[in-house]
Amino acid sequence: MNKKTGISGIAVAAIVIVALLILRNVIGGGSVLGSVIKIVSIVFIALLALALIVLILALVTADRKNKDGTGEPDDEQAQLIKNARGELMSLRRAGMKIRNADIRSGADKAAAGVDRILTELKRQPDQLPAQRQFLNYYLPTITQVLKKYGHFEESGVADESVTENAKKYFTDVNAALEKQYENLFSKDKLDMTVEMEAMTIAARREGLLE
Repeated sequence: MNKKTGISGIAVAAIVIVALLILRNVIGGGSVLGSVIKIVSIVFIALLALALIVLILALVTADRKNKDGTGEPDDEQAQLIKNARGELMSLRRAGMKIRNADIRSGADKAAAGVDRILTELKRQPDQLPAQRQFLNYYLPTITQVLKKYGHFEESGVADESVTENAKKYFTDVNAALEKQYENLFSKDKLDMTVEMEAMTIAARREGLLE
């Protein structure tokens, strides 16, 4: 339950309690309020009931908006985006350490592509379930490949073959990220799992992944 729903629930409970107390006072006849005050009390109860109905309808509408992707992401979805943002920061930090200009440029472009995807996912939280594997697995894999290449550079073993493989990997990754972003606006979704997995297997085969 998010914060807004919790506050609304407290408001509903308060309205119900006040209405019940007034109703008991009116029906019980324990107070000498007079018929006019009793009528006013009944009208007030009716207004409280109307307010309760409006509040419940507002809660239902807000919940539907969230499920339709037009509201704010829920707590689990927000945590998923937060974790992905953390991974994006790791990708950017790793890119700053790369000496090869082409690969550093490819990594910067990948980071920008991921940032654009995450920004759109915050606007369309209903898309998050379909992006979970990408955010939890393939995004960290991109960072791992970059870190591995950085380690090769530091160790002095980043020969031409390794560098070319890394360049190709980031060229393919950036093309895939562009498709991934376009998918967020398309009714006919492309399944990027096979494409991302093929790049991951190739990177592992070429020694860019453990």
